[in-house]
Amino acid sequence: MKKENSFSRNHVRAVLLLVVLVLAFIYLFLYDFSRRVDHLMTDMTTEHLADVNDQSQTAVKNELTRVFEEVRYTADFLSETPELTEESRQRVYE
Repeated sequence: MKKENSFSRNHVRAVLLLVVLVLAFIYLFLYDFSRRVDHLMTDMTTEHLADVNDQSQTAVKNELTRVFEEVRYTADFLSETPELTEESRQRVYE
Protein backbone atom coordinates (compact mmCIF):
# COMPACT_ATOMS: atom_id res chain seq x y z
CA MET A 1 0.00 0.00 0.00
CA LYS A 2 2.80 2.37 0.87
CA LYS A 3 4.56 1.81 -2.46
CA GLU A 4 1.35 2.41 -4.37
CA ASN A 5 0.73 5.67 -2.50
CA SER A 6 4.33 6.80 -3.05
CA PHE A 7 4.14 6.02 -6.76
CA SER A 8 0.90 7.96 -7.04
CA ARG A 9 2.38 11.02 -5.29
CA ASN A 10 5.49 10.96 -7.45
CA HIS A 11 3.36 10.58 -10.53
CA VAL A 12 1.16 13.55 -9.57
CA ARG A 13 4.23 15.68 -8.79
CA ALA A 14 5.82 14.83 -12.12
CA VAL A 15 2.65 15.62 -14.03
CA LEU A 16 2.17 18.92 -12.18
CA LEU A 17 5.80 19.87 -12.74
CA LEU A 18 5.50 19.03 -16.42
CA VAL A 19 2.29 21.08 -16.76
CA VAL A 20 3.89 24.05 -14.99
CA LEU A 21 6.97 23.85 -17.22
CA VAL A 22 4.88 23.63 -20.38
CA LEU A 23 2.78 26.61 -19.32
CA ALA A 24 5.91 28.58 -18.40
CA PHE A 25 7.49 27.87 -21.80
CA ILE A 26 4.31 28.82 -23.64
CA TYR A 27 4.04 32.06 -21.66
CA LEU A 28 7.69 32.96 -22.19
CA PHE A 29 7.55 32.14 -25.88
CA LEU A 30 4.43 34.19 -26.51
CA TYR A 31 5.65 37.11 -24.42
CA ASP A 32 9.08 37.15 -26.02
CA PHE A 33 7.69 36.66 -29.50
CA SER A 34 5.25 39.55 -29.26
CA ARG A 35 7.97 41.83 -27.96
CA ARG A 36 10.29 40.74 -30.76
CA VAL A 37 7.67 41.46 -33.39
CA ASP A 38 7.04 44.93 -31.97
CA HIS A 39 10.75 45.72 -31.93
CA LEU A 40 11.27 44.26 -35.39
CA MET A 41 8.41 46.28 -36.85
CA THR A 42 9.66 49.45 -35.16
CA ASP A 43 13.20 48.87 -36.41
CA MET A 44 12.06 48.03 -39.93
CA THR A 45 9.79 51.07 -40.09
CA THR A 46 12.50 53.36 -38.77
CA GLU A 47 15.03 51.96 -41.23
CA HIS A 48 12.59 52.29 -44.13
CA LEU A 49 11.76 55.89 -43.25
CA ALA A 50 15.46 56.72 -42.99
CA ASP A 51 16.07 55.20 -46.43
CA VAL A 52 13.16 57.11 -47.95
CA ASN A 53 14.44 60.31 -46.35
CA ASP A 54 17.93 59.76 -47.78
CA GLN A 55 16.54 59.00 -51.23
CA SER A 56 14.34 62.10 -51.11
CA GLN A 57 17.23 64.31 -50.09
CA THR A 58 19.40 62.89 -52.86
CA ALA A 59 16.64 63.36 -55.44
CA VAL A 60 16.01 66.95 -54.37
CA LYS A 61 19.74 67.76 -54.44
CA ASN A 62 20.11 66.24 -57.90
CA GLU A 63 17.09 68.09 -59.26
CA LEU A 64 18.20 71.41 -57.78
CA THR A 65 21.70 70.93 -59.17
CA ARG A 66 20.28 70.19 -62.62
CA VAL A 67 17.98 73.23 -62.54
CA PHE A 68 20.75 75.53 -61.30
CA GLU A 69 23.04 74.30 -64.06
CA GLU A 70 20.34 75.06 -66.63
CA VAL A 71 19.77 78.52 -65.15
CA ARG A 72 23.51 79.18 -65.08
CA TYR A 73 23.87 78.03 -68.70
CA THR A 74 20.96 80.29 -69.74
CA ALA A 75 22.41 83.22 -67.80
CA ASP A 76 25.83 82.72 -69.40
CA PHE A 77 24.25 82.49 -72.84
CA LEU A 78 22.22 85.66 -72.31
CA SER A 79 25.16 87.55 -70.86
CA GLU A 80 27.20 86.83 -73.97
CA THR A 81 24.47 88.11 -76.28
CA PRO A 82 25.76 91.41 -77.72
CA GLU A 83 22.29 92.98 -77.95
CA LEU A 84 21.86 93.05 -74.16
CA THR A 85 22.86 96.13 -72.26
CA GLU A 86 24.92 95.99 -69.08
CA GLU A 87 21.79 96.59 -67.00
CA SER A 88 20.05 93.63 -68.65
CA ARG A 89 23.04 91.41 -67.99
CA GLN A 90 22.99 92.31 -64.30
CA ARG A 91 19.28 91.48 -64.10
CA VAL A 92 19.94 88.11 -65.74
CA TYR A 93 22.52 87.24 -63.09
CA GLU A 94 20.28 88.38 -60.27
